[in-house]
Amino acid sequence: MGTGLVSGINWSVEGGVFSFFGQRGYVDGKKWTVPSGFGALLVEVDPDPIGDYICAIIAQDEQDGNADKIAYIGVQPFAGLLLALEGVLTLDTLCKAEETPDRIICTIVLNDVERTLIVLKNASTPMATYDSNNEIV
Repeated sequence: MGTGLVSGINWSVEGGVFSFFGQRGYVDGKKWTVPSGFGALLVEVDPDPIGDYICAIIAQDEQDGNADKIAYIGVQPFAGLLLALEGVLTLDTLCKAEETPDRIICTIVLNDVERTLIVLKNASTPMATYDSNNEIV
């Protein structure tokens, strides 16, 4: 990937560095560089893919008989960043996303199923499934 800046309202990618609502990170060899939780400080960590965690949440909803209630997957900006570093949320996907001042709305594929993903600026939980009334399933 080149070093040029590609961006939307709430996200950007420059030189392989992803940013979602100010949460920045990138893949550095076999490590991920992500926010430390202490201001602008970044730290190197072992990869922490979260796609499987989201699939487990969906599977539990399905087991509970709530599969038909799922309208979308909502994640906090940090979880959106992790999905980008994992390769689930790609630059191409971001370029096709719809945006409002507080969300990035796109389609991703998890376990061979297309799902609506919304990166929520102020999500109350790191990741959850939501119904059409924006309530957690």
